[in-house]
Amino acid sequence: MAARRARGIWKPTSLWIAYLCGAPLSSSSALWRATFKGGASLKDPSNVLSYPPNDPLFPHQKTFFEALRIEEVWEAVTESGLSRKDVFVTIIDTGIAPGHPEFEEKLLEGYDASGAWPESLTDHSGHGTAMAGVLGANINNGVGIAGIADKVRIRPIRLTDRATGRATGTMKARSWEAALKFEDTDIIVFAYGSPFTQDNSLFYKRTLEEAVRKGIFVVTASFNSDTNDTTAVPLPCSLGHIIPGVLCVAATNAFHPTQVLAEPSQLASLGLPGSESWAPIPRDRDHLAYKFKKYRGSSIAAAAVGGLVALMKSFKNFKPAEIQRILLNSTEGRCKTKSGEEMLYGVLRPHLAIRQAVALAR
Repeated sequence: MAARRARGIWKPTSLWIAYLCGAPLSSSSALWRATFKGGASLKDPSNVLSYPPNDPLFPHQKTFFEALRIEEVWEAVTESGLSRKDVFVTIIDTGIAPGHPEFEEKLLEGYDASGAWPESLTDHSGHGTAMAGVLGANINNGVGIAGIADKVRIRPIRLTDRATGRATGTMKARSWEAALKFEDTDIIVFAYGSPFTQDNSLFYKRTLEEAVRKGIFVVTASFNSDTNDTTAVPLPCSLGHIIPGVLCVAATNAFHPTQVLAEPSQLASLGLPGSESWAPIPRDRDHLAYKFKKYRGSSIAAAAVGGLVALMKSFKNFKPAEIQRILLNSTEGRCKTKSGEEMLYGVLRPHLAIRQAVALAR
């Protein structure tokens, strides 16, 4: 099947931006009124990774960024002196918010695998837009939030057009088939899963192995389980231990980085803070404003890992297995539940990973 490319990658001009000031989205009517005209930092890459960023919602992100030690991560990148290139990330999710200023000059032509008509990449759920924002929203552009990676191009694969974000097995298969037809992809981020069945296991194993053969690093998100039984863990998370170049990420608490957010995710590869994160969401119902919302969960943690890997690959085209090794070597301790039950994996320290990557790239 030739990849069916959705029309309509959008270029923002002037628009209204909305954001929240410390309160849940549903309880706040505060709007920040601004006309987006782009930022000097988008044209001048020398100051993009300066910390703290000038994005007005950064104070709401500060706890999340401090838990990830992003200041040290960005410092390691900028002080490396290494030449860098754009990294292409495919996000298989619910699409993207059309024209959002956080993605100006970031978006690649995508693909609509939802089967909906007319074809579109528009995000009706908000999940895909949030994932893209955490990973690679424009940094130091004076708008909204800051993403983790700067030199990143994002290709949205719309898995589903449903507002609930739910997707069928057919949608997932069609999405992966399309994603693997794009030859320029460096990283795939996939925060969905399927129940363990023999058919699902064979599909994901074959698909992920093909991705790794193409040189693509794959980031997946964990699901909740309290056993070590692979049949109890939805796919493809459980394959992160057997396919080099694939990782499954569990979310931990930004205030207590070794404490998992939910029930044990025994077969995750590593933990990473996935709370206290803010992300862009689609326009409000009157289509006058874009907004930003507080998020938490394994999807956010997976997007953050995707951003870290994009930074790593910006100065060297590491093989998927090399990236996996660097990340696993950069974990500390053991993640635990609130009750103290110990997991089989540690928490990723992004600043250690980026330092390893810089040393190996020299």
